[in-house]
Amino acid sequence: MISKVTPYGRNYREYSNYTDKPLLIYLHGAGERGTNPAIIDNVPFAKLFVPANKDLFTILAPQQTTNFWGWQGQPNTTHDAVEFIEWATTNYSHDGRVYVTGHSMGGRGTWEVAYIMKDKITAFVVSAGDSTNYQETVALGKLKLPGRAYHGDSDASVKYSAGVQACNWYKTGSGLDILITYSGEGHGIDGMVYSTADLSAWFLSHGVSTQPPIDEEGIIIRRGTKVIAKFGNNEIEL
Repeated sequence: MISKVTPYGRNYREYSNYTDKPLLIYLHGAGERGTNPAIIDNVPFAKLFVPANKDLFTILAPQQTTNFWGWQGQPNTTHDAVEFIEWATTNYSHDGRVYVTGHSMGGRGTWEVAYIMKDKITAFVVSAGDSTNYQETVALGKLKLPGRAYHGDSDASVKYSAGVQACNWYKTGSGLDILITYSGEGHGIDGMVYSTADLSAWFLSHGVSTQPPIDEEGIIIRRGTKVIAKFGNNEIEL
Protein backbone atom coordinates (compact mmCIF):
# COMPACT_ATOMS: atom_id res chain seq x y z
CA MET A 1 0.00 0.00 0.00
CA ILE A 2 1.22 3.45 -0.85
CA SER A 3 0.00 7.05 -0.71
CA LYS A 4 -0.15 8.86 -4.05
CA VAL A 5 -1.40 12.12 -5.53
CA THR A 6 -3.17 12.56 -8.87
CA PRO A 7 -1.80 15.17 -11.30
CA TYR A 8 -4.68 17.44 -10.31
CA GLY A 9 -3.89 17.17 -6.57
CA ARG A 10 -6.21 14.48 -5.16
CA ASN A 11 -4.58 12.37 -2.44
CA TYR A 12 -5.36 8.67 -2.54
CA ARG A 13 -4.29 5.31 -1.20
CA GLU A 14 -3.21 2.56 -3.59
CA TYR A 15 -3.73 -0.81 -1.91
CA SER A 16 -3.03 -3.01 -4.94
CA ASN A 17 -2.31 -2.53 -8.62
CA TYR A 18 -2.73 -5.12 -11.37
CA THR A 19 -3.09 -4.79 -15.12
CA ASP A 20 -5.62 -7.60 -15.51
CA LYS A 21 -7.98 -7.24 -12.53
CA PRO A 22 -11.18 -5.27 -11.90
CA LEU A 23 -10.87 -1.78 -10.42
CA LEU A 24 -12.43 -1.33 -6.96
CA ILE A 25 -12.85 2.16 -5.52
CA TYR A 26 -13.51 2.75 -1.80
CA LEU A 27 -15.05 6.03 -0.59
CA HIS A 28 -14.37 6.74 3.08
CA GLY A 29 -16.56 8.46 5.65
CA ALA A 30 -16.30 11.92 7.21
CA GLY A 31 -13.71 10.88 9.80
CA GLU A 32 -11.03 10.18 7.21
CA ARG A 33 -11.11 13.56 5.49
CA GLY A 34 -7.80 15.42 5.48
CA THR A 35 -4.43 15.59 3.78
CA ASN A 36 -2.91 12.26 4.83
CA PRO A 37 -4.53 9.35 2.97
CA ALA A 38 -2.71 6.82 5.19
CA ILE A 39 -5.41 7.39 7.83
CA ILE A 40 -7.77 5.44 5.56
CA ASP A 41 -5.75 2.39 6.64
CA ASN A 42 -7.55 2.59 10.00
CA VAL A 43 -11.03 1.80 8.64
CA PRO A 44 -12.44 -1.75 8.53
CA PHE A 45 -12.38 -1.81 4.73
CA ALA A 46 -8.60 -1.41 4.77
CA LYS A 47 -8.08 -3.67 7.78
CA LEU A 48 -10.42 -6.50 6.79
CA PHE A 49 -11.39 -6.45 3.12
CA VAL A 50 -8.08 -5.36 1.61
CA PRO A 51 -5.81 -8.04 3.16
CA ALA A 52 -8.24 -10.80 2.20
CA ASN A 53 -8.93 -9.58 -1.35
CA LYS A 54 -6.06 -7.42 -2.56
CA ASP A 55 -5.01 -10.07 -5.09
CA LEU A 56 -8.45 -10.00 -6.74
CA PHE A 57 -8.73 -6.29 -7.52
CA THR A 58 -6.80 -3.11 -8.11
CA ILE A 59 -7.96 -1.24 -5.00
CA LEU A 60 -7.82 2.55 -4.68
CA ALA A 61 -9.20 4.90 -2.04
CA PRO A 62 -9.31 8.66 -2.71
CA GLN A 63 -9.28 11.09 0.21
CA GLN A 64 -11.72 13.96 0.55
CA THR A 65 -10.45 17.21 2.07
CA THR A 66 -11.86 18.76 5.24
CA ASN A 67 -13.34 21.58 3.14
CA PHE A 68 -16.38 19.44 2.38
CA TRP A 69 -18.78 17.02 4.05
CA GLY A 70 -19.65 14.69 1.24
CA TRP A 71 -18.08 13.65 -2.02
CA GLN A 72 -19.90 16.17 -4.18
CA GLY A 73 -17.27 18.83 -3.43
CA GLN A 74 -17.66 22.34 -4.76
CA PRO A 75 -21.21 23.06 -6.01
CA ASN A 76 -21.67 23.19 -9.78
CA THR A 77 -18.39 21.37 -10.45
CA THR A 78 -17.57 17.76 -11.30
CA HIS A 79 -18.37 15.41 -8.41
CA ASP A 80 -15.07 14.81 -6.57
CA ALA A 81 -15.40 11.02 -6.49
CA VAL A 82 -16.50 10.92 -10.12
CA GLU A 83 -13.50 13.03 -11.10
CA PHE A 84 -11.17 10.59 -9.32
CA ILE A 85 -12.78 7.49 -10.82
CA GLU A 86 -12.69 8.98 -14.31
CA TRP A 87 -8.99 9.63 -13.81
CA ALA A 88 -8.36 6.17 -12.32
CA THR A 89 -10.13 4.29 -15.11
CA THR A 90 -7.95 6.10 -17.63
CA ASN A 91 -4.64 5.78 -15.77
CA TYR A 92 -4.93 2.31 -14.23
CA SER A 93 -5.10 -0.73 -16.48
CA HIS A 94 -8.04 -2.97 -15.57
CA ASP A 95 -10.17 -5.66 -17.12
CA GLY A 96 -13.16 -3.43 -17.84
CA ARG A 97 -15.01 -3.98 -14.57
CA VAL A 98 -15.29 -1.02 -12.16
CA TYR A 99 -16.80 -1.44 -8.69
CA VAL A 100 -17.48 1.24 -6.08
CA THR A 101 -18.23 0.98 -2.37
CA GLY A 102 -18.28 3.30 0.61
CA HIS A 103 -19.31 3.74 4.23
CA SER A 104 -21.42 6.54 5.75
CA MET A 105 -20.49 9.73 3.86
CA GLY A 106 -18.88 7.38 1.38
CA GLY A 107 -22.10 5.36 1.24
CA ARG A 108 -24.00 8.40 0.04
CA GLY A 109 -21.14 9.08 -2.35
CA THR A 110 -21.51 5.55 -3.69
CA TRP A 111 -25.20 6.11 -4.48
CA GLU A 112 -24.25 9.34 -6.26
CA VAL A 113 -21.39 7.81 -8.24
CA ALA A 114 -23.44 4.76 -9.25
CA TYR A 115 -26.00 7.04 -10.90
CA ILE A 116 -23.64 9.60 -12.42
CA MET A 117 -21.32 6.90 -13.78
CA LYS A 118 -24.02 4.34 -14.53
CA ASP A 119 -22.45 3.57 -17.91
CA LYS A 120 -19.09 2.78 -16.32
CA ILE A 121 -19.82 1.31 -12.88
CA THR A 122 -20.33 -2.46 -12.89
CA ALA A 123 -21.76 -2.89 -9.37
CA PHE A 124 -21.91 -0.97 -6.09
CA VAL A 125 -22.10 -1.63 -2.34
CA VAL A 126 -23.35 0.92 0.19
CA SER A 127 -22.56 0.68 3.91
CA ALA A 128 -24.67 2.86 6.26
CA GLY A 129 -25.35 5.40 3.55
CA ASP A 130 -28.37 7.31 2.33
CA SER A 131 -29.45 8.93 -0.91
CA THR A 132 -30.88 12.42 -1.21
CA ASN A 133 -32.13 12.23 -4.79
CA TYR A 134 -35.37 10.35 -5.45
CA GLN A 135 -35.35 10.68 -9.24
CA GLU A 136 -31.73 9.58 -9.66
CA THR A 137 -32.12 6.59 -7.34
CA VAL A 138 -35.31 5.41 -9.07
CA ALA A 139 -33.59 5.82 -12.44
CA LEU A 140 -30.65 3.77 -11.15
CA GLY A 141 -33.11 1.09 -10.13
CA LYS A 142 -34.69 1.05 -13.57
CA LEU A 143 -31.28 0.21 -14.99
CA LYS A 144 -31.02 -2.64 -12.45
CA LEU A 145 -27.39 -1.77 -11.87
CA PRO A 146 -26.32 -4.48 -9.38
CA GLY A 147 -26.16 -3.18 -5.85
CA ARG A 148 -26.21 -4.06 -2.18
CA ALA A 149 -26.99 -1.71 0.72
CA TYR A 150 -26.22 -2.59 4.34
CA HIS A 151 -27.63 -0.68 7.33
CA GLY A 152 -27.99 -1.12 11.08
CA ASP A 153 -31.53 -0.55 12.32
CA SER A 154 -30.20 1.30 15.39
CA ASP A 155 -28.01 3.72 13.42
CA ALA A 156 -28.13 7.14 15.10
CA SER A 157 -25.76 8.85 12.64
CA VAL A 158 -27.30 8.02 9.27
CA LYS A 159 -30.81 7.02 10.22
CA TYR A 160 -31.95 3.53 9.28
CA SER A 161 -35.12 5.07 7.84
CA ALA A 162 -32.97 7.10 5.41
CA GLY A 163 -31.19 3.95 4.25
CA VAL A 164 -34.50 2.15 3.86
CA GLN A 165 -35.87 5.08 1.88
CA ALA A 166 -32.95 4.96 -0.57
CA CYS A 167 -33.43 1.23 -1.10
CA ASN A 168 -37.17 1.68 -1.56
CA TRP A 169 -36.52 4.32 -4.22
CA TYR A 170 -34.18 1.88 -5.98
CA LYS A 171 -36.83 -0.85 -5.61
CA THR A 172 -39.45 1.45 -7.16
CA GLY A 173 -37.40 1.41 -10.34
CA SER A 174 -36.07 -2.14 -10.24
CA GLY A 175 -38.50 -4.24 -8.25
CA LEU A 176 -35.45 -5.55 -6.40
CA ASP A 177 -34.85 -5.43 -2.65
CA ILE A 178 -31.14 -4.75 -2.10
CA LEU A 179 -31.29 -3.83 1.61
CA ILE A 180 -29.47 -6.04 4.11
CA THR A 181 -30.34 -5.07 7.71
CA TYR A 182 -28.17 -5.66 10.76
CA SER A 183 -30.67 -5.96 13.61
CA GLY A 184 -29.70 -4.05 16.75
CA GLU A 185 -26.59 -2.55 15.18
CA GLY A 186 -25.65 1.12 14.96
CA HIS A 187 -23.53 3.12 12.56
CA GLY A 188 -20.32 1.11 12.87
CA ILE A 189 -21.40 -1.84 10.77
CA ASP A 190 -18.55 -1.57 8.27
CA GLY A 191 -16.50 -4.18 10.11
CA MET A 192 -19.29 -6.68 9.45
CA VAL A 193 -19.93 -5.45 5.92
CA TYR A 194 -16.34 -5.72 4.77
CA SER A 195 -15.80 -9.11 6.36
CA THR A 196 -18.90 -10.55 4.68
CA ALA A 197 -17.76 -13.92 3.37
CA ASP A 198 -19.24 -13.62 -0.11
CA LEU A 199 -18.67 -9.91 -0.77
CA SER A 200 -15.74 -10.23 -3.15
CA ALA A 201 -17.43 -13.11 -4.95
CA TRP A 202 -20.60 -11.01 -5.25
CA PHE A 203 -18.64 -8.17 -6.85
CA LEU A 204 -16.87 -10.52 -9.24
CA SER A 205 -20.12 -12.21 -10.25
CA HIS A 206 -21.14 -8.98 -11.97
CA GLY A 207 -19.62 -7.88 -15.23
CA VAL A 208 -17.40 -9.72 -17.64
CA SER A 209 -13.73 -9.09 -18.25
CA THR A 210 -13.12 -7.30 -21.54
CA GLN A 211 -9.58 -8.67 -21.76
CA PRO A 212 -9.53 -11.80 -23.97
CA PRO A 213 -6.42 -13.96 -23.69
CA ILE A 214 -4.34 -14.11 -26.85
CA ASP A 215 -2.62 -17.38 -26.03
CA GLU A 216 -1.35 -19.33 -23.03
CA GLU A 217 1.66 -17.04 -22.59
CA GLY A 218 0.24 -13.62 -23.43
CA ILE A 219 -2.63 -11.39 -22.36
CA ILE A 220 -4.40 -8.33 -23.69
CA ILE A 221 -4.41 -5.38 -21.29
CA ARG A 222 -6.00 -1.95 -21.44
CA ARG A 223 -3.97 1.10 -20.43
CA GLY A 224 -6.14 4.17 -20.72
CA THR A 225 -7.26 4.28 -24.34
CA LYS A 226 -4.47 1.96 -25.49
CA VAL A 227 -4.80 -1.78 -26.07
CA ILE A 228 -1.57 -3.68 -25.43
CA ALA A 229 -0.48 -7.27 -25.94
CA LYS A 230 1.87 -8.36 -23.16
CA PHE A 231 4.24 -11.36 -23.38
CA GLY A 232 6.27 -11.64 -20.18
CA ASN A 233 8.17 -8.34 -19.96
CA ASN A 234 7.51 -7.44 -23.60
CA GLU A 235 4.61 -5.22 -24.66
CA ILE A 236 3.18 -4.48 -28.09
CA GLU A 237 0.63 -1.73 -28.65
CA LEU A 238 -2.19 -2.98 -30.88
